[in-house]
Amino acid sequence: MDTTVIAIQGLKLSLRGAKQRSNPVNFCKKTKLLLLSLLFLSCPASEKRDNPWENPQPVKTTITSQPPSTSTSADATFTFTCTSLAPCTFECQLDGGLWQSCTSPKTYTGLTAGSHTFSVRALDAAGNVEGSPPAYSWLIDLGAGTWQPTSTINAPEARFAQAAVWTGSKMIIWGGWNGTTRINTGGQYNPSTDTWQATNTIGAPAGREWGVEIGGVWTGTEMIVWGGRGGGADCGTGIIFFNDGGRYNPSTDSWGSMASTGLGGRDWFSMVWTGTQMIIFGGSSCAGNVNDGRRYNPSTNLWSTMTTVNAPPVGYSNHAVWTGSVMVEWGGYDGFDFSDPGYRMGGRYNPSADTWTPTTLTNAPSARDYYTSVWTGTEAIFWGGAAGSNLFNTGGRYNPTTDIWEPTSTIEAPTARKNHRALWTGTEMIIWGGDDVSYTNTGGRYNPSTDTWQMTSLKGAPSGRVGHSAVWTGTEMIIWGGCCPMTNTGGRYTP
Repeated sequence: MDTTVIAIQGLKLSLRGAKQRSNPVNFCKKTKLLLLSLLFLSCPASEKRDNPWENPQPVKTTITSQPPSTSTSADATFTFTCTSLAPCTFECQLDGGLWQSCTSPKTYTGLTAGSHTFSVRALDAAGNVEGSPPAYSWLIDLGAGTWQPTSTINAPEARFAQAAVWTGSKMIIWGGWNGTTRINTGGQYNPSTDTWQATNTIGAPAGREWGVEIGGVWTGTEMIVWGGRGGGADCGTGIIFFNDGGRYNPSTDSWGSMASTGLGGRDWFSMVWTGTQMIIFGGSSCAGNVNDGRRYNPSTNLWSTMTTVNAPPVGYSNHAVWTGSVMVEWGGYDGFDFSDPGYRMGGRYNPSADTWTPTTLTNAPSARDYYTSVWTGTEAIFWGGAAGSNLFNTGGRYNPTTDIWEPTSTIEAPTARKNHRALWTGTEMIIWGGDDVSYTNTGGRYNPSTDTWQMTSLKGAPSGRVGHSAVWTGTEMIIWGGCCPMTNTGGRYTP
């Protein structure tokens, strides 16, 4: 007999019995049960196999709306659906974090700038989890300004820790480490034509790299490079600390020699150009840290000594700026103890009088190395760096006229980092790149007048790196080279 007929007959008998016993609860329950049985038994076999509760099918989620691939909002909303016949529940994941129960639409707020990835997966009524959930990646760009790449046609070979200067029309880079050896090649980059021209190697100094952010200065007609290191990797494998240099004239594409300094070779020193002299101070070598220096006059090709009376007790990675009348020197590290208050000390050096005046310790930033420095016209700004494994996004503004320190704001400041680059535009300090646990391509613009930060744009920015060059042209910041990996790419940033 057909199962449908049997079910109908059973339904009649059951309903009659329930009604005779006058039990409305049992009557209702049996009615529902038998009606469901009737519906199921009356279906063809092919349809019974599609019963979602008896034979669940694989679930699949589709993301139906999402932010644009590059978003200028810190918020993101996603909508999604499930293709299963049965009701689905969902779990969402952001940036590889924990899966958490969610519903569509799902909104995230207050996200940080950078790349993010959203994933969502469905669970069916039986608890089966979707095997290959969809994911969507996008970039949040909260910064200002625009980037465009520098040409790699005829660009110098990839390198990092090279010297770089701006001539007024071209960026010159020279030296550095190519991953195998220190090199004495370089290039002139013209941003107006986006073209490169190699520098002559005839008469060039031996190849070298610098641990400081600046290995050369521009005199108005020549690039002067001095010091640095070459040879082996460390003091036990034949490293060489240089105490010589060279003068490169881009107009004639030629190198000139420099007189001997009488100083020991070194790296991690500070270097400034006064308008008539190059001053070098401090640094380190296999012989230890030093706090002496010299002044070089390219017009006479002569070096002058510097007093060490009241000079700062700097180690390596000290930094300095030229104010127009004095060199302000601050910070550095002896390689042993960041808690030593001596490494929060600095000095103001007057080359006309050959005298040092100490800078105050009151409100000075904490001791650090691998930080940056710029001169604004009235203040020296020292920012970022590290003390061992502790990275900083703090800094200080020092007024040499009043001998007063003021802290830089950390509100919306870039991530803490070291080995970044900094420059002064005339109104803002721009910092970019460096090591913030990974090699970053983020940056920030600091306005000392308002003590405020604004992010640099991420769209079109070069890849994250350390050991790169940075120069200010008057309208653009040019970034070039660096690692890791070693690169000969770069970018031009217009604020």
